[in-house]
Amino acid sequence: LDLDLKLASSTSPRQTGAEVPIRCHNPGTTVALHRKNPTSIETSRQYDAIAAVTTQTLAVGYASHAGIDLIDLSGRILRQISSTLYPWSMLTTPDGFLMMSSYRDNSIAKMKLEDQTIVFDHKVKQIKCPRGVSSSIDGSLIVCDLNKRTLHLISRDGVWIKKLWTHPGGVDTYDGLLSVSLMEQTCVCCTRRGSAFVMDVSS
Repeated sequence: LDLDLKLASSTSPRQTGAEVPIRCHNPGTTVALHRKNPTSIETSRQYDAIAAVTTQTLAVGYASHAGIDLIDLSGRILRQISSTLYPWSMLTTPDGFLMMSSYRDNSIAKMKLEDQTIVFDHKVKQIKCPRGVSSSIDGSLIVCDLNKRTLHLISRDGVWIKKLWTHPGGVDTYDGLLSVSLMEQTCVCCTRRGSAFVMDVSS
């Protein structure tokens, strides 16, 4: 299966020591899981999306309410960013931008964190219901479409490039590169070595 993502041999979070993104269904709790030191952060609100801004600051957002909060590792709100976005999934880029899927209008958005400027916020016609977002090795976005059960490649400017793959029962490759189910995928992440992981909440 050629995804043109320069996928390396599969590596797990246990091998890389990377943090594992988790969608937490418990109100008021944000979970940061590390292979050696799992911790939980008590928050005053229930959040759906999370992204690391710095080693001490997190961007968190709601799928059901517009806006983004910046919190510290104690859960204290440092700043509230007012916007029309309803983040379902977010990630930060090395050059200071926040990329996200917006729940209410099913769009892909890019925000400059420094001044909260919305660079773009638009629907991608090939993606009906964007959910999980991640960044590939070259900085392009990988976006899960929950309704169509597909995975898409989007440029850093928000332009649709191509559909990576789709299958109603999931896709497995036997060379160790990729093994996911696409029944109800909501989250996707990529390691620095290029492996892709997709969360399936149907099982």
